Parts: sequence; structure tokens; C-alpha cells
Amino acid sequence: MPKTNTLLSAAVAVAGCMILFGAPPHACADIELHEKLTLSGWVDFNYVKWNRSEGASDDRDFGLTEVELNLALDLSEKVKGRIDISFNRNGTDINGEEDFDGDIEVATITYIVTDELSLSGGKFLSFMGWEAFDLINLYQFSGGGPQNAYIENGIGYPAFQNGVRATYATDMFSVGASYVDDVWGPTARSTDYDVKDEGFEAMAKLTAIDNFTLFLGYAQQDGDGSGGPKDSQYYNAWASYKFKDLLVALEYVTEEDLGVTGITEDGDAWLAMANYTFTDWLAVTLRYTDDDRENAATNAETANNYSYAIAPIFTISDNLGMIIEYKHTEDRMTNASDTDQFAVELTLTF
Repeated sequence: MPKTNTLLSAAVAVAGCMILFGAPPHACADIELHEKLTLSGWVDFNYVKWNRSEGASDDRDFGLTEVELNLALDLSEKVKGRIDISFNRNGTDINGEEDFDGDIEVATITYIVTDELSLSGGKFLSFMGWEAFDLINLYQFSGGGPQNAYIENGIGYPAFQNGVRATYATDMFSVGASYVDDVWGPTARSTDYDVKDEGFEAMAKLTAIDNFTLFLGYAQQDGDGSGGPKDSQYYNAWASYKFKDLLVALEYVTEEDLGVTGITEDGDAWLAMANYTFTDWLAVTLRYTDDDRENAATNAETANNYSYAIAPIFTISDNLGMIIEYKHTEDRMTNASDTDQFAVELTLTF
């Protein structure tokens, strides 16, 4: 089926379902566009209020923030594909209307060599990080995306990369390696220096013990070799354990010689999280994060922050969820700057 017809079919299927049955998109879940192609995704709407100290202005955000469409291709027993298209609100246009930017987050073709071994190529998400990139897989409101759990513009996870990867997975463990054009993708951490040399990622995950997972990850990004940044190193380790209705997780991240806003920095960060499910419609997450960074050349401190959050999670229906979160962030370098954030998020999945 031609690509244009496929995307048109997706739009017609969603719109037709809404018109014919008077239903929102989530009521028409698991849309099958073709015997080898299915559509899923989500719509995210939220209200966020920030209260800042030391004379800084308070701020708020209210409205539709993201629409994502996920296309899964089952081309054959051995060949699978995936395309994720995300539309994110990017302020307003010259007419004052909300401006949404579309981006192909993921576009991969995977060849299944055996039940355990697979090879993929294209644009995919980094192995690194306890927290999911996509908001529908988070245990609270804040986090996800390039910001993840830690302070904005602080230590982060790599996100989407172009390259090739191999993964080997069993019930006991999994290992993987990626060869990519840039570990950090198109972010300030690399483009400040026009770093276009290749990068490498490797991971190992232990799942042999029931309800316990241990992850170890490493990434290296080559410098440009012309007086610019050095080769950067990135290490990520996390562990999670689920006991009945309680899930706990710990994570540690460290990075060396990473390019940020015109300099290279070294940094460390860690996270502790607990999520408890009270009923089939209510769970609560508690999370603490801490990060500090310094100039790699002078060892001068450039950031030192911590935050804590509490987030009740409500399951309204199979396709509709709500998160209410309070988060406090404090800057230790100033001993004065802090932010209180209150958020309400509604997410519709289909």
C-alpha cells in the first residue's frame, strides 16, 4: 500500500469512528489499517503552575501538549518495523495560534535472526535510563523526554539516535550494543561543538531473579579531534524491585567531558523512587533526585540541585488516566532559588 494512502487511511479510520459512533479516538482502540499495519498512540493535555522564589516570575502552562501516532509494521515472521510520529506544542505562530511541530521520533526496521537475537537499523531510542522517554510509561508527571528525572538542563539520558544495533534477550538476561552517528543526537550537548563523529552504546540487563531487574549501561561519544571536546563517557546503572503492590527503584548516572553550553562538564546524579498501588484505580509515586556538575577543565561547580515529588495516579478507564503532582526543586549553589510545581495531566491512549 502506498505511504500516502496508508496515512490517509489512518486519518479516515479515526475520524470515521468519531463521526459514526460519536466516540472519542480511544473508543476505537487498536486500529488495524492493514493486516500488516496497526495504529496506536496518545493525546496529552495538562495544566502546570510554577511558583518561584527570589523575585523570579511565576508561570503556568495550560493546554494540549502532545499527540503521538505509533505505526507498527508486521512485514513477515522475520521482519518488523516501527514508526513513531510526535506532534509537540511549540508556543504560538505569528497569528497567535498554537504551533505544533511534528517529528519522526522512531523509524526502524528489525530483522529477527533467532528468538533471542535481533538486528535493527534506523532511528531508535537509547538504551539508557530508568525513566521512560514517553509520558505514558512514566510513574509521575515530571520527567520523560530529554529532561528525564533530573533538573532541567542538568544531567540527562541520551534520547533518539541514528544507527544500527543488536540485542540478545532471554528470560534470564539481555545484552545489546549500538553504533550510532551521535550518542546525544541533535542536542546542545553535541551541536555546540559540531560533533559529528560516531558514538557507541552497550548495555546488560539481569532479569534472572523474580521481580528484580539490574541494568548496567555505557556510552562513548567521539570528540571532533580538532581541539574541540574530548571523547565523552557516560555510565548508567539502575535497579528495580517489585514486592506485591510496591515498586522501588534506584539509579546512578555519571558523565565525563560532556559538551554543555560551550564547555565540557563532568557530573553525577542519582534517583530514588517508590510507587505503591492502593487499588485498581489509584497509585502514588514518591521520587527524590539529586544532581551536581562541574567544569571539566577548572573543576568549578556549575550546578547542584535536588528535587522531590509526590504524584497520585488515577486510572479513570482503560484508555484515560490522570496524574496530579507536586514537585519541589532547590538550587544548592544559591541556597535561595527554589521552585514549587503543581501539575494536573490527562492522557488519552488509543
